[in-house]
Amino acid sequence: MYWILAVAKVRYFDSKISEMRSIYKMSFNDFKHRIEEQKGVEVFEEWDDFIIWDSYESARSYWAKVETRLKGNEE
Repeated sequence: MYWILAVAKVRYFDSKISEMRSIYKMSFNDFKHRIEEQKGVEVFEEWDDFIIWDSYESARSYWAKVETRLKGNEE
């Protein structure tokens, strides 16, 4: 039953990740590469979005692991 909460969290972060993909028209890894390769003037808004997007990816990964662990305990 508790795994349902984890599923909701995964879906929430999936939607946030989807928003970022829509804004930048690329995957997180491509965006990360773009940020890391910037030379000269930094675009602070993009750095802010990078930090936010990275946190979404990390949180999604965490909750997916929690979901898997909780599903295994309920069987």
